Amino acid sequence: MSKKIIKAGYQGVPGSFSQQALIEYFALNIKHFTSDIEEHNFPDFEDVFIALQNGTIEYGILPIENSSTGGISETYKLLLKYDCHIVGERCIRVDQHLLGIKGAKLKDISQVYSHPQGYEQSSLFFKKHPNITFTPYKNTAESARYVAELGKKNVGAIASRKAAEIYNLDILAENINFNNQNITRFAIIGKNPEITDACNKISIVMTVAHTPGSLYKALSFFEKSNLNLTKIESRPLIDRPWEYFFYLDFLGNMNNADVQKALENVKTVSSYLRVFGNYVAHDVCIDEKEKKMANNIYGLIGEKLSHSYSPRIHSLIMEALKLDGTYKLYETDKDDLSDLILKLKSMNTIGVNVTIPYKVEVMQYLNNISPQAKAIGAVNTIVFNKDSIDGYNTDYDGFKMMLKRFNIDACGKAIVVLGSGGAAKSVVQSLLDSNVEKIHIITLDKAPDTEFYKNNKIEFISYDVLSQIKKDIIINCTPCGMYPNTDASPVNEEQIAGAEAVVDLIYNPSRTLLMKTAEKMNIKNINGLYMLVAQAVRAQEIWNKVTIDEKIIDQIYETLCTEF
Repeated sequence: MSKKIIKAGYQGVPGSFSQQALIEYFALNIKHFTSDIEEHNFPDFEDVFIALQNGTIEYGILPIENSSTGGISETYKLLLKYDCHIVGERCIRVDQHLLGIKGAKLKDISQVYSHPQGYEQSSLFFKKHPNITFTPYKNTAESARYVAELGKKNVGAIASRKAAEIYNLDILAENINFNNQNITRFAIIGKNPEITDACNKISIVMTVAHTPGSLYKALSFFEKSNLNLTKIESRPLIDRPWEYFFYLDFLGNMNNADVQKALENVKTVSSYLRVFGNYVAHDVCIDEKEKKMANNIYGLIGEKLSHSYSPRIHSLIMEALKLDGTYKLYETDKDDLSDLILKLKSMNTIGVNVTIPYKVEVMQYLNNISPQAKAIGAVNTIVFNKDSIDGYNTDYDGFKMMLKRFNIDACGKAIVVLGSGGAAKSVVQSLLDSNVEKIHIITLDKAPDTEFYKNNKIEFISYDVLSQIKKDIIINCTPCGMYPNTDASPVNEEQIAGAEAVVDLIYNPSRTLLMKTAEKMNIKNINGLYMLVAQAVRAQEIWNKVTIDEKIIDQIYETLCTEF
């Protein structure tokens, strides 16, 4: 399967904040997660719009507003001129630095190049250095490149740390912008609107009659519809003195009745109204805690994850340990699995869990695998190190801890394991290490891993003979009975008769049909929620190199039992 190539463009040169916005937006946007990005850079803002119109690129990235200096006039003018739509946004924390060639000192600088916005954001610094004259340039990164080409000690540039690295310049003064919360918002533009239920921000432009109360009337419709305006800015209309375009951002979705009503009412009092776009707002991390959380990324890889409990479990673990981080769900197809792994590593992800059906498949993409995971032949926990991607199996630990917690002793017992996949392997290895008498495996897999199951205590049997054999504990390692197929059970009353305990690794629903059947027959039964929590705690221990008290597992398990 060939990967999709997305062509995206920005104004400037490598090392610009626009390029950073492009990289971050497409790297973190789930819709484009496993796509390759083909970057195009252009000399001027309008070139980006032209390339979008003629099909050279599919998306453009342009700065639209800065928290210190306000809106970017040129971007607003071009949005009016061209038929395009805002489909997303990305906010970038902008730290400006004064750069010079190697060997230059701050005292040497008499002239500085920068985009006017970069200079305005650093105006207080230059008031303290009045001997430095300012020369406007296309953008900050281009300024850095130009200064590197000039090679003069007396010439500097205002640009990013990345630009200094790319163009081999020294940082002569760090963080010269006067606002330490200096943030630039970038608009992602496309030829067509991309409105989904997740879109929660709308950008419009309007003009109103040059009469008393006309603007008030237009704005009142947003208040009446209980819509929150997050921005309003005016720009003069060319050739119509003292009349203005009003640019507004507000929270909402175009499919919402209140939004539709407000815009219909605004039309009645405006002489011009255009919706630039409806998109997902990006909340930039302002305080250091949020910033750290954004950098400490964990997650779960699987095929279908919409009903996963893992984000909630890891949130509770991190809360209990006072760890900062965010836990995300990454749904993927088998063909995109390798690309997803590499993408996550490039994002400096700390670690991820792996669930069905990729616990075995993922092993081929790892550099190192723990002896236990290698013996089991399945990985459910990945750590992204600087120079390697390593795999572990914490299901083994989770299962063992679950049996201990619920006083189910497998030693010397006859066990029936339903299934032969990655979860079943962890269970079987744990059982063998617990010195069980016999393990009967029932599987619908036509080609189970016979090498792993080559043990004189293991025997493959069919469902037909299950009711006839000795069985002390039945363990379901299949998805049969899992949400939404809650009316299914892998075995019936006759087949589980005689067992002293039934363990169902499924935890959603909390009471499967198999468990209900066992309950009806007065057979002890548990679901896999405790195992899920225990293996998650073990994963956090590996990711963060800490030891976690088992009491925390009990606390989180009890909390989840009341929630689900």
